[in-house]
Amino acid sequence: MADLKCKINIPDVSGLENQVLTVGRHFIFQCRGEWDKKFDFSKAKLELNENEKYFLKLFKAEARDTENFDIDVTTYVAGQISFPQIVLSDGENKLNIGEHKFDVKSVLPKPETTSTQTEQVEQPKPFGYVFGNLHWPILYTLVFLFVFLVIIIQSLRSMLRRKKWNQLKKNIDLYASSIFPEQQFYKSVRSLEKKHYPTQELVKASQIYILRKYQVPLFDLSIKDSERFLKKQMPYNSNHRKLIVNMLKDISHLQTQKNDDLAFKNKFIHKFYIFIEKCEENPLIDEGLS
Repeated sequence: MADLKCKINIPDVSGLENQVLTVGRHFIFQCRGEWDKKFDFSKAKLELNENEKYFLKLFKAEARDTENFDIDVTTYVAGQISFPQIVLSDGENKLNIGEHKFDVKSVLPKPETTSTQTEQVEQPKPFGYVFGNLHWPILYTLVFLFVFLVIIIQSLRSMLRRKKWNQLKKNIDLYASSIFPEQQFYKSVRSLEKKHYPTQELVKASQIYILRKYQVPLFDLSIKDSERFLKKQMPYNSNHRKLIVNMLKDISHLQTQKNDDLAFKNKFIHKFYIFIEKCEENPLIDEGLS
């Protein structure tokens, strides 16, 4: 272990008395001599006894040249402090900087600020959301939360729409048949003729024709919702959409009639036959719906 000659130097600090060691003030061991150049100052630590570990704290040790190095330290204990031996170690090599005594005074009061001195004003702290080392103003946070909430809501609505559509499609499939929609309606009307066309059965037969022909889940939608549904199915054929919606209104009106009003029901059936002919004569309706 190398033996060195070390002296204490107390750097000048504005506002503190020169060469007076106080609690927390940095001072330097300036050492000169020969030492093993394998010593790694970046790993340097002070070897202190358990009762000495608060007496001296190492901040930095570095070589200035091949014969001189400095040790930057401080103490947090006031009064007379004596070290019989101070040893610096890098884990493998050791440097003995010798016996030292020094007198440490309590923290001295700061001198009063004069009118010519400028007080340091603390920088305003950032406000808002803090993420890691980034400081986000509160406005950015609110915008971010709003956009995130909109995305979540839109995703939920889209999921619910898909779920609803899948259920409606299943309801349409319940009325699938091997015969054409118009043939099914004619067959239903012939079977209802013997019973004087019961109103609710006639209504259902009419609705099933439109449901199968245009794949509209009538039994789950109002007339207004059915109109919106048709608009998505047939965006370029507004005249025919109007024809279908008017027929849905006629079917709704039929539901309000008495069962014994045979004349009204015959008139409705005749009108529905004309409606079927118009539907079958329009090839544009079938495109994209089959």
